[in-house]
Amino acid sequence: MKPSVLKHPQHGGQLNVYTQHYGISQALWLDLSTGINPGGYFKSDVPDNVLRDLPHDDDGLQQAASDYYGSDALLMVPGSSWAIQNLPQVLLKHRPSINKVLLPQLGYSEHQQAWLASGVMAEFYSGTPSAAQLKTCDVCVLINPNNPSTHLLSKDTVLNIAQQLQQHSAWLIVDEAFLDTRPCNSVTGENEENTIVLRSLGKFFGLAGLRVGSVIACDSILTHLNSLLPPWALSHPARFIAKHALQDTVWIQQTRLRLQQQANKLAELCEQVLGGQGGDAWRILQTDFFVTVLCESKNMTLECHHQLCEQGIYTRLLDHQCGIRIGLPNDRSQDWQRLEQGLKQVASILKKETTHVDA
Repeated sequence: MKPSVLKHPQHGGQLNVYTQHYGISQALWLDLSTGINPGGYFKSDVPDNVLRDLPHDDDGLQQAASDYYGSDALLMVPGSSWAIQNLPQVLLKHRPSINKVLLPQLGYSEHQQAWLASGVMAEFYSGTPSAAQLKTCDVCVLINPNNPSTHLLSKDTVLNIAQQLQQHSAWLIVDEAFLDTRPCNSVTGENEENTIVLRSLGKFFGLAGLRVGSVIACDSILTHLNSLLPPWALSHPARFIAKHALQDTVWIQQTRLRLQQQANKLAELCEQVLGGQGGDAWRILQTDFFVTVLCESKNMTLECHHQLCEQGIYTRLLDHQCGIRIGLPNDRSQDWQRLEQGLKQVASILKKETTHVDA
């Protein structure tokens, strides 16, 4: 077996790392590493003046985002990751006594990195934080649905957590980057005083390259975040495309349905190929954007990831190397067939290795 890549990309993408390691041309890879909608909003013709002129704030983007998210308490930012990186210092300005942040045990690692860099102690929870944990924290971070564990919280559960935290003036940060397909679970329109909601156009709209996100929060938080933004924080083309995407209600409704159907298809494929191997070797978990395959051992995870790479199929190796995340293929039947064959090859190889060990 070829040695594993020494340093895997942190968030998927960066395919060149694997093309060099496995000697497979980039054009021949099936890249399923990011969880981004492969059929994104790619239908905007950008006029020449948008490419030429400096952006301006009164172009209708703010209103389009407010209408889409159901809140006027909103700030457009250059990607939700920008907000994740800057929120610790903003909240520490509001409350210098912040000592503890609650974070998911398995989740988008940028949250943990930002808080630890700010010198705040982290405590971790699995699934949903307990009442005891909520009583003793100063900030709680929810990722809904969780990336990559897929754990999804109802709106009522999130609001209940916000109310528990409000009793001792603690903050709640809700990362809803993957929630566009499930608006009934979102708290963007609730305007809880202690709640900060992060949204992105990168996943559902498939526009990660534009770096457009939103923060929904109280005025004092938005004012402080706004003071940290540089001039023209969002490019003119990014603002133009984002506004049109947020206003295209027909495309939004069709895409919600399509992503849910494709995610069900992907989960069924993984269950059929991997789940049928028996035992507890695999756990198949699902969102509307990706499927997470949890493996019983680190060695199995690395082998699964490696064998797919050998076939030019790039999936996301989870941070703790406990599984892989598989994004949705394009609508093309050959991509689905290729993934099916790749998974069957992995299952066959690992079954032989397990049988050999048992013998």
